[in-house]
Amino acid sequence: MKNHKKRPPEAPWRWTDDTAMAIEIVAEFAEGGAVDQDRFAKRIAGRYVADPDLDTTCAIVGGMLAAGGNLPPEEWLAATEPLPS
Repeated sequence: MKNHKKRPPEAPWRWTDDTAMAIEIVAEFAEGGAVDQDRFAKRIAGRYVADPDLDTTCAIVGGMLAAGGNLPPEEWLAATEPLPS
């Protein structure tokens, strides 16, 4: 039987957009006890503006907020499931 417990690789660890998002999720819970979608989107957009090299999700959210309008789009909100409590 394989031992699936792995140790993290030696430092330095790479910073990714997932790292940035995880930090902002923790900040959301620390600030309000839950994730507020609008505030979280603004946090991610701020990360993207500060470092546009972040990819995928940060770029999508940052681009949406930069474009203005009703963000995220209503059809996206309608398709989401509530966060677990």
